[in-house]
Amino acid sequence: MNLTLRPATPTDADFLFNVLKITMREYVEPLLGPWEDAHHRQRFDATFNPADTQVIVVDGKDAGFLVVERPPHETFLSKIMLLPAHQGRGIGADLVRDLIAESHAAGKPVRLRVLKGNPAKSLYERLGFVVIEEHDVRYIMRCDPPT
Repeated sequence: MNLTLRPATPTDADFLFNVLKITMREYVEPLLGPWEDAHHRQRFDATFNPADTQVIVVDGKDAGFLVVERPPHETFLSKIMLLPAHQGRGIGADLVRDLIAESHAAGKPVRLRVLKGNPAKSLYERLGFVVIEEHDVRYIMRCDPPT
């Protein structure tokens, strides 16, 4: 398997929104009600920043995306989403491990949000994340650098 990342461009927006819809709809609906494309597309468009977004490419085909924000005090994993055909193959785990290593080398924790009911929470726990806050629909998790 050949795994690469490429910078996202504005022309990727339709693909990225489709990945978001395919991967998150089943977790969003039990918490927030029926998925409404127009509402979620508006939210996506309002927050889509190509500068923070990388397209995950597997064997030459776009397979998902990664959004990472890097404020001075931490690394924030905003989104990591893979199309179902690419899930369960270790791709997401490898990308998150790399992000943790990079952030910890700089002495920074990695923080993320995960919706309740999303099985990705178990992956994050295996990778060293712990819940630091619980809200109505999501957990806030952090992986601190070793001391």
